[in-house]
Amino acid sequence: QQLQSLPSERCNDSVFLRRLSLDFTGLLPTAEQSRHFLTDTASDKRLRLIDTLLNSEEFARFQALKKADLMRVSPARLKEGRAGVFSEWLVSAMRTNMPYDRFARAILTAEGDTERVPTANYFLAIPSMEERTEMTAQIFMGTRIECTKCHNHPFENWTMRDYYRIAAVFARTKNEGETITLASTGEAQHPTTHEVMTPWGMTSQQQQNHVERRTAFAEWLTSPDNPYFARVEVNRIWADLMGRGIVE
Repeated sequence: QQLQSLPSERCNDSVFLRRLSLDFTGLLPTAEQSRHFLTDTASDKRLRLIDTLLNSEEFARFQALKKADLMRVSPARLKEGRAGVFSEWLVSAMRTNMPYDRFARAILTAEGDTERVPTANYFLAIPSMEERTEMTAQIFMGTRIECTKCHNHPFENWTMRDYYRIAAVFARTKNEGETITLASTGEAQHPTTHEVMTPWGMTSQQQQNHVERRTAFAEWLTSPDNPYFARVEVNRIWADLMGRGIVE
């Protein structure tokens, strides 16, 4: 009432079925599904339809497709079947309703042969330290930090130091052919001061205990206290279902 914007009326069953099918699976309902739903007189049929679609293979594949688009999964970048290997892992994660913190950690701490370790293909698809810095910030923090590579962000609270601290997380993640390995050396330096940057999310205790820097970053990222992680994923889900994000 304050915004002078009235809520939409409750849609009819045929509209509900069509919208839900498209939002959850990317597919129109079949004629058989439509007849079954429209002739069902039970009061809980909408709730049952939601559960049915959430548990469908089509739901898992459609949601995985969206994740694959974000992560640049394509045969042009991931050759010799690796795009399929990574894609099937994403489908499995959606099919089993993998918690999003586990999903993120599995990807960001991956290493090994990309044919045998599907999540390692995340790094194969974005091979440079800079790409990994920018993609990770965008996908898992909802933040574009590309401009802070050269100067502090003019509109948001991100600095060059922030950029190169996040870059330091991936400074030792290397590609050896089609295998992702961890080097024993490798740092990110501030281009102006030439200071060696402390990896983002790394505590002094973790440094002393030689915790792998990507593990420390993933722990920081998926912490319940993190101001970015949950909000960006909630916003994506909202945008998928409502057609427009809370923050568009």
